[in-house]
Amino acid sequence: AVMGLNPTQGPVGGGNQVVITGANFVGVTAVNFGLNPAVSFTVDSPTQITAVAPAHAAGAVNVQVVAAGGTSANTAADDYLYVSGLAIISLQPAHGPVTGGNQVVINGDGFVGVTEVRFGSVVVPAANYTVDSAGKITVKSVPAGTGTVRVQVTTSAGTTPDSTGAQYTYAAVPTITGLSPNQGPLAGGNEVVITGTNFIGVTAVTFGLNPAVSFTPNSPTQITAVAPAHAAGTVNVQVVAAGGTSADTAADDYRYITGLTVAINQAAGQADPTSSSPINFTVVFSKSVTGFADDDVILSGTAGATTATVTGSGTTYNVAVSGMTTSGTVIATIGAGVAQDAAGNLNTPSTSTDNEVTWNKPPTPQKIYGLVVADYLETNPDDGGPIAGAHVTVHTDPGNVLLGQAYTDANGNFTIDMTGVPLGTTVLVQAVADGYRVVGMEGVFDEVDERIEFKKYTSPFSDRRLMYGTGPGFPPPATPWPGLWPD
Repeated sequence: AVMGLNPTQGPVGGGNQVVITGANFVGVTAVNFGLNPAVSFTVDSPTQITAVAPAHAAGAVNVQVVAAGGTSANTAADDYLYVSGLAIISLQPAHGPVTGGNQVVINGDGFVGVTEVRFGSVVVPAANYTVDSAGKITVKSVPAGTGTVRVQVTTSAGTTPDSTGAQYTYAAVPTITGLSPNQGPLAGGNEVVITGTNFIGVTAVTFGLNPAVSFTPNSPTQITAVAPAHAAGTVNVQVVAAGGTSADTAADDYRYITGLTVAINQAAGQADPTSSSPINFTVVFSKSVTGFADDDVILSGTAGATTATVTGSGTTYNVAVSGMTTSGTVIATIGAGVAQDAAGNLNTPSTSTDNEVTWNKPPTPQKIYGLVVADYLETNPDDGGPIAGAHVTVHTDPGNVLLGQAYTDANGNFTIDMTGVPLGTTVLVQAVADGYRVVGMEGVFDEVDERIEFKKYTSPFSDRRLMYGTGPGFPPPATPWPGLWPD
């Protein structure tokens, strides 16, 4: 899929570079501008292609990418406009230092018989530019103040009109005013937010002599960089941008530290695998720390855990993880720089020997089981055997709404389907049998509260109360109901 073009227009003669952004640029075999193939193209990544536009008649065309997954669909995002006549379409780059002197490529059309090139009101000496083609001029920029100015090309046919693509910004030298955090582990890998000014056209961020692992300019005043590995000690962080390279000051000092480590492993006694929640992990810092909180725990794995609750202080903490939704793994880690010791040292990323727990989603209870036995038989008071054909019912309690019923089999066992009954429903299980004044139930349980035994008591029918699917049953009433048979 093509999601954007930069620039979105070019000269009818082609020859200019177009950066195509999108997705699934894997196995790319062609890039087309309308019906014309690109002069050349380079797949920079699965989300970016740099192509050289071919010549084409004036007008709009769609840019399509042919890859292993097929041909990108035509959308507004892939529209490219071929411009005819004297015009500036784009500048590469569109910014530079206030001192000038950097090379700028002017892309456009109609560059025939060029007599003058201007940056703002300043004329570029003829020796400082070259007309490469009717659609391209290479020029050395000249100082023309600060801020954004208009670039103009004059030919015998006239002067290029003002356009967005003809805007050039003079950027001052970048400055760094702060780093957060300003220290980190020798292994790097932690994010550092760099604040300052003139972060325009940033091309590099370095920590000492080492380039950042990656960086993202968030705005002209902020960059988020990932620190590289480095030996212990203090280095200066520098930003290379359109205006030059930031000067070394105390504000850009970054310290690589050792000494504060942290380990996270599943807690002693934690069952693995388990169906319980929460899952507990033990965190141990090498020194007493402050600042360690719930959000500092990174959760991953396949069980879908969402919540980490931190308790403890000093060097040792417990992390209780919950929110799992499906059977799978729960993994807990701690990033660098989330806690600090009394000296201000930040922690390195966590290490572990066993920080993965397998969680099995508990079965959803759908049945209630039990056994009905004789507690008092008119003809034989001592008979306590199982009763076949006893009628067992399950009602809501309170409410007395019938939820299910069954008759016991030859061995006195019963099973009642509870599909659709919400977990947590308080239910009353009752049994009655013809010819028996008093019956009892043993081993009543559901599919979660397996093998929970209930204390027997006497009544015209046997009652068992339980919280379906959530825990042990409720005890029988403390006082027998009026008129009930004695045990």
